[in-house]
Amino acid sequence: MVRSEHVKFKALPGVCTRVFDIQFGSSGLSIRHFARLSQAERMSWLESGGSNFDNLSATAEFAPAKPAKSIEEVVDAVRVFQTYAREYCCVELVELVNRIVEFTEETLMLVSWSTNDLSVLVYWINDILENFRGAAEAGDDLAQVKLRCSSDDRLLRDLMFVKVNRPAAALTSNQAVVRNHSEEHRRPATQHQHAQNGDSKKRMGRISRDVLRQLPVQVDPGTGKSRS
Repeated sequence: MVRSEHVKFKALPGVCTRVFDIQFGSSGLSIRHFARLSQAERMSWLESGGSNFDNLSATAEFAPAKPAKSIEEVVDAVRVFQTYAREYCCVELVELVNRIVEFTEETLMLVSWSTNDLSVLVYWINDILENFRGAAEAGDDLAQVKLRCSSDDRLLRDLMFVKVNRPAAALTSNQAVVRNHSEEHRRPATQHQHAQNGDSKKRMGRISRDVLRQLPVQVDPGTGKSRS
């Protein structure tokens, strides 16, 4: 399988055992485990003895998938899984993966995706593939899972709502931080001004009696009459 032309991902034993049972989502497998492995990367990996296929148990080598940096990387990983599925999986799963690629390229790629938002898309794809496995176990119509690949899918709508509102929430939070920061800068200036006013009032004490005697008066202290 490692050298098969239909296996273009890093075929770690833990990945191969899980993909055999379509164990996506909560079972640990992610579509990002199917990130494309170049020929040079494959040769380097095999040369270094990077995989041991003598151990295919539950403890087989398995590591978290690397996050995608662009939506193109997500689509490319689905295409790699598509190549694998065409050789090793049932027709219904191949048709589902074809539909995921089609819907993602024609609809979801029209939306701007930040690096943080890509985890939302990966989660949705993993959930659909996990849904397929659940339908197979329950004996349900496998073709019905394809209907989820539309903008009417409830989980996708919920995830897109989070995606759209996340920047707005971050902007509101940033504005609150800036507002609090500005208030903190203004507060010391106001307190300093109050302190200066208080100091001015303290400096204006009582005028001495000797000074008051030297001031000109408008009333004669002897007669009480106004001076002209």
